[in-house]
Amino acid sequence: MNLPNISFIKPGVHVNTDKISALAVPVGAIVVSLLVFVLVVWPKFTSTLSLRSENKELELRVQKLIAKVDLLSSYDKVELQQNLGYAEALLPSDKGTFSLIRSVELAAASSGVVLTKVDVAPGSIGASSTPSSGQTSAPTAPVQAGSEPSDVSKILVRVSLSSDYNSILNFLKNIANNARIISIEDLTLSSSSAQGEASPLRTSMVINGYWKARPSKLGQIESPVTPLTDAESSMLAKVKTLISSSSSTSSDSGFVPEVPVGRSDLFAPF
Repeated sequence: MNLPNISFIKPGVHVNTDKISALAVPVGAIVVSLLVFVLVVWPKFTSTLSLRSENKELELRVQKLIAKVDLLSSYDKVELQQNLGYAEALLPSDKGTFSLIRSVELAAASSGVVLTKVDVAPGSIGASSTPSSGQTSAPTAPVQAGSEPSDVSKILVRVSLSSDYNSILNFLKNIANNARIISIEDLTLSSSSAQGEASPLRTSMVINGYWKARPSKLGQIESPVTPLTDAESSMLAKVKTLISSSSSTSSDSGFVPEVPVGRSDLFAPF
């Protein structure tokens, strides 16, 4: 019986480890170099680039702050305080319900109309005008979309009066010349004419006085300074003219002329 020749693997095969050991050293050095580059060099490089970009941003911020300081130092403090007072008279930071009623009474007294009814809408008196933390001030009256800013509130004063035609025109003119921002709504005129006699006009209207609470938080120090527009400057000039004219009128009305009222020296002999 002839058996096929089968080649068996010899158990003692010799492996040349010298070549492997000669390649292991450079391969290990390359691996270590890659690890050092990934773990040490690359993070340092990226941090250096980010630091350079942050330094450029800081330089720009410093330049903007310097320009803002120069601009603020060029303003006159007295003029700024005066403009703040005019802006407060134009749009008060408080509701100013009683001051609005007082201006209505003064306008009525100077125009010759007779006030028969002055009512304030509920919520206009006694409510706090400063919003608490985490809350915003809601308007006293509903505001129509697109007609008024959402951050401006208003109080409603319902007025009824009787007068002739010229007096009501003067009253409306005096109300319009008020320094505060106001508007008139629901103006109705009625007259009940008797037999050949002219009866007075009965007028009812709603006077809206606008106000806006001051912000409870200061803005960022890096926020740019927004200059006043031409319209805002002209509006402040008009308010200044109205306030100065009203103050001069009040001072003239309260002026008492100097007249001889008696002896200059009480203890002088007759």
